[in-house]
Amino acid sequence: MNLSVNWLRDYLSFDYSVEQLSEILTAIGLEVAKVHEYSSVKGGLEGVVIGKVLTKKQHENADRLSVTTVDLGGDEPVQIVCGAPNVAAGQTVVVATVGATLYPAGADSFDIKKSKIRGESSYGMICAEDELGIGQSHDGIMVLDDRHTAGTPAAEVLDIYTDTIIEIDLTPNRGDATSHYGVARDLAAYMRVHQGFEGIVNPFDSETELPVGASTVTVDVRDTDACPRYAGLVIEGVEVKESPAWLQNRLKAIGLTPKNNIVDATNYILHGLGQPLHAFDLDHVKGGIIVETKAEGTPFVTLDGEDRKLRAADLMICNAEGEPMCIAGVYGGQNSGVTESTTAIFLESAHFSARSIRGTMVHHNLRTDAARIFEKGSDPNLCLDALHQAAALIKTIAGCSSVSKVTDVYPEQITGAEIDVKFDYVRGLIGADMSDEDIVKILTALQIQTSEIDGGVKAIVTTDKSEVTRPCDIVEEVLRIYGYDTIEMSSKVNASLVYTDGTSNFAAYNRAADLLSGAGFHEMMSLSIVPSKTFVEEATWNISQESLVKINNTSSRELDAMRPNLLISMLDAIKHNSNYRNSDLKLFESGRSYAVEGEKFVEKQQIALTITGRLHAESWNTDDRLTSFYELKGAVEMLLNRTGLSEWTEESAALDGSDAGLIFKYKNTTIVELMQVSHQLLKQFDIDADVFFAAVDWKAVCKIANRSSIAFVAPSKFPSLRRDLALVVDTNVEFAQIEQLARRTIKKELRDVNLFDVYEDESRLGKGKKSYAVSFVLQDDNKTLRDKDADKMLNKLKGSFRHQLGASIRGEDE
Repeated sequence: MNLSVNWLRDYLSFDYSVEQLSEILTAIGLEVAKVHEYSSVKGGLEGVVIGKVLTKKQHENADRLSVTTVDLGGDEPVQIVCGAPNVAAGQTVVVATVGATLYPAGADSFDIKKSKIRGESSYGMICAEDELGIGQSHDGIMVLDDRHTAGTPAAEVLDIYTDTIIEIDLTPNRGDATSHYGVARDLAAYMRVHQGFEGIVNPFDSETELPVGASTVTVDVRDTDACPRYAGLVIEGVEVKESPAWLQNRLKAIGLTPKNNIVDATNYILHGLGQPLHAFDLDHVKGGIIVETKAEGTPFVTLDGEDRKLRAADLMICNAEGEPMCIAGVYGGQNSGVTESTTAIFLESAHFSARSIRGTMVHHNLRTDAARIFEKGSDPNLCLDALHQAAALIKTIAGCSSVSKVTDVYPEQITGAEIDVKFDYVRGLIGADMSDEDIVKILTALQIQTSEIDGGVKAIVTTDKSEVTRPCDIVEEVLRIYGYDTIEMSSKVNASLVYTDGTSNFAAYNRAADLLSGAGFHEMMSLSIVPSKTFVEEATWNISQESLVKINNTSSRELDAMRPNLLISMLDAIKHNSNYRNSDLKLFESGRSYAVEGEKFVEKQQIALTITGRLHAESWNTDDRLTSFYELKGAVEMLLNRTGLSEWTEESAALDGSDAGLIFKYKNTTIVELMQVSHQLLKQFDIDADVFFAAVDWKAVCKIANRSSIAFVAPSKFPSLRRDLALVVDTNVEFAQIEQLARRTIKKELRDVNLFDVYEDESRLGKGKKSYAVSFVLQDDNKTLRDKDADKMLNKLKGSFRHQLGASIRGEDE
């Protein structure tokens, strides 16, 4: 929500700086996200001043240029070369000084610099309207009244509107603060408690007299649950035109685009008071308003030109003939709104059910300002005041010949909740020794009426606070104004020791994250929602649209699916970093993937790792070696070892989205998928470098690790022996097969198997052959191995390799 400080001051007088105001708003539960300055002219005419042209002469080297001297209020006049035909000595002009930035209408910005034009120095620029961005005229320079003093900032003379805009992150429970009026009331409560403020917040105009006539429109509300109150009046004789500058500036400052004086008036009331309004062209109303739902699938064209199919639960505003004109509280129709030819309007001010509005808003993905207010809970007792204010404003800016009496359908008066609150409960929940009087003072400051009960008060909540329904809600209201920062921090912390079997997944992940961070990986966090259009090409991803978990994302239509894997998040991060010339990356993330499998939704908790680019940061003492499949494989093995897993098998696999793939299995459970990402996928993300990716099934790994017992094994005091073999095998034989066979053959004494060289040469080894140079580390925990013992084990290994893998031993079998 954008909050205008100027607008806020219209309702409440205060002398806080913007920094102080931001701190107070955050303290009372209206968290300030950011603050920025607004100017009706981009740049605020900073560096632009009033000047007096002292002299003018013809430029010696250019017929259309003049050389002038201009008084800018400094010690000495400056020389400026000007091309305007109407420049003359004695004029009062607008000058952009050296260092200023101009934002011309419909053109790119440019900086004013000291320059030489056809041999003459120029120290600024005498400006026309369009060059300043305040108009479209380029007939010549602006010439002002002589009463203005040289050196005066142009923003003061040209009456540029400036404002400070505070952006508030409004939480869903703050329906009372969806407008400037609501924020002003909250701020006033703070001022009453902390500064003794005794004033009131009254944004209502009671001076404008309205010409009252009989109503020509009947109202029939057929669903009073969805629409507890509906009020409206007819305004005739209006002239639809552009809004006055002050109104346009107010709306532009908070990010709205002015439309016309009628629509702008309704938006002004909405953001000022927090009551959405809607203006219908009276000709389309046809004498009556019907508030009802329509049949499922009824077509309706909204203001944006989109043809929508209504749900049976969508509340509609229809004319006397039952024709839908507006989705109630959400969005208007294409043919019933105000146009330039409109001369009479029906102005609606209603209170709609938050549940009804939210359902419609989410279904049709229409997050309008009105819908945001209604879904948080609007104030049903503000309808008439807002209607009167809007009518008075429209009379002022659009004129009118008559205003009808108000038609108000309000069958059951809505009152605020009545809540019994004990003082001891308030003190206990807050953790502060507040007096009874302080609690009552804060409630009174919030305009919550109280009456005394035994040990506490009965609080009668105002109807703008629809979320305040329980004693704990009252405590929250008190605490907001009392101040979170005033609660003293305890000097001790009480905690209970909790015993759990095994290690929690959270604790295990923290250890894993520490390990990966120490290995040079950076943890990343990304959204779980992604664009479904990414997976349109099934051949690239092997992911069908039917297997995606689709969502109705009202914040962003593009992000409409839950991610089916963490690879897409990793590739998006790599692309983003590469665009900023950060292409050497080692990343990991803990997250979930989502899919539809048959009739079920499936979630998988994973840790994903990816590496790309150079292995080491660029430096004089490191090489330019690139990352590889085996670097990532080593990181995955390190991670598994850290969780307590020591046994798994490895298999080559054709994984989706990969050029080469490997899976780790524990018994029959796949725990890791490791791949080199396919170049087809990398092309989709405009990534040039090789990318290696691994997905660890973290839930499965933790489950296996919790079943494993930790045992202490003393290091052997006896030395180890190493033996090397050069094995010639078929090219389809993998090292993993050699390692697994070796461990099955020598189960007790074999400590390590390592591949330290691969050699391929058809002329020496034969076609379809390759040579693995493998080392074997042997050790006995009970005695010192002798050479003959090691040779015996080595011969046993040779026999297994020959018979089961068809291997030959280089140097022996040749």
